[in-house]
Amino acid sequence: MALVWLIGFVPAMAVFFPAFLIVAGKVRPLTAALLTLGAVGFISGITWAMTLRLPQGLIAPLLF
Repeated sequence: MALVWLIGFVPAMAVFFPAFLIVAGKVRPLTAALLTLGAVGFISGITWAMTLRLPQGLIAPLLF
């Protein structure tokens, strides 16, 4: 939740998902990277298709 608050939903998911897969799922880093790429792509696609707005966090608006 702190990562979502700070950096936003999609970047937080891109950090949390592979870390969880590697630590809890005992998945190789390459496999975790490919699964993360698929998950981020899917979530971004479905969010775009449904015209949803995900939390951007506090840092992203300051940088862009």
